[in-house]
Amino acid sequence: MKGTIRLGRIAGVVVRAHWSVLVIAALIAEILADSILPAAVPGSPSSDYWEVGVVVCLLFLASLLAHELSHAVVARRHGLVVNGITLWMLGGVTAIQGEAAEASTALRVAVVGPLVSLLCGGVSLGIGVGAAALGGSRLVTAGLVWLGVTNGVIAVFNLLPGAPLDGGRVLQAVLWRRSGDRYSATLTSSRAGRVFGLVLIVLGVTEVIAVGDLGGLWLAMIGWFVMQAATTEAAMATVEHDLAGVLAEDAMETDFASVAAWQTIASSADTVAAATCDYCVVVGVQGELQALLPVDVLLAAAKARGELRIRDLAARFPPVRSCAARDDLAAAIPKAGTLPIAVLSEGRVVGVVTQASLRRRLRRDQRTAARMG
Repeated sequence: MKGTIRLGRIAGVVVRAHWSVLVIAALIAEILADSILPAAVPGSPSSDYWEVGVVVCLLFLASLLAHELSHAVVARRHGLVVNGITLWMLGGVTAIQGEAAEASTALRVAVVGPLVSLLCGGVSLGIGVGAAALGGSRLVTAGLVWLGVTNGVIAVFNLLPGAPLDGGRVLQAVLWRRSGDRYSATLTSSRAGRVFGLVLIVLGVTEVIAVGDLGGLWLAMIGWFVMQAATTEAAMATVEHDLAGVLAEDAMETDFASVAAWQTIASSADTVAAATCDYCVVVGVQGELQALLPVDVLLAAAKARGELRIRDLAARFPPVRSCAARDDLAAAIPKAGTLPIAVLSEGRVVGVVTQASLRRRLRRDQRTAARMG
């Protein structure tokens, strides 16, 4: 996700925050200070409302982080690779590489997040009620009660059975365990997620039109995100299913340009333009793989800043992803996270798996299956 700032590591997991977190944090603090807290405890100074509102808002963000961190910790304990956690305006995302090997593992990773949210909510409510019983600040009690209820709502919402919510992951794990078919279980949870997202959009739009409450836009936005994420998840599962047994060398492009990192962009433009692959391979002094660059980006840079070195342009792109020529693509693509992927054999690049080469391979398989059918 672009526009993020690295906050550090917690339990060995990289934590990042998207700039949109500032927007949602400011909005929550403002709602607490101007509406919720004054309604619960009227007559306090405005500064007190803001002080408690900001602290409660920070505690809320911490509880979201705890939710995502629980997913990451359980995933790592079961051997899964966690690329990090990103907090953003709709909550948090835990980037886990690949899929769990067993349904029981997937179930544990999915259910722990809502359980932690329930725990955070219960602790907040318990402290709030305890503080009230001991004659503590009514304003602090109101803030803690809001925090507890909100975490409870988040836990229940996340347990709704539709991808990409945790409840969708739970549904997928249960169906997978019953049938033994992970692909079918993923498609079912994704369909449920699309239906749920559509329902949220309809409810949000209805709220705006019928009631005049612009808060419905927020509900519609969440619904749109759920629909898009569920659709993407189903598409990725389909690709992984269709690629079962397909090796990287069977779906790679071999007509790629190889350029040295120390070359200027202008000097490499002709070599790059002559190849048909959409990406060119950047190699170092020892011939080691350093980057994969989009050909169109490099050619555009050659016209604008031809004196720039290849390595300077490559530094602007994510770290290169690679796999062995005999690797199964169904495992290599989720592990890499995205395309393109450089294909290696005996330490040198022999091809590049791109979106285009992958589509050609899938179309070829579909035509073969159609003829056999």
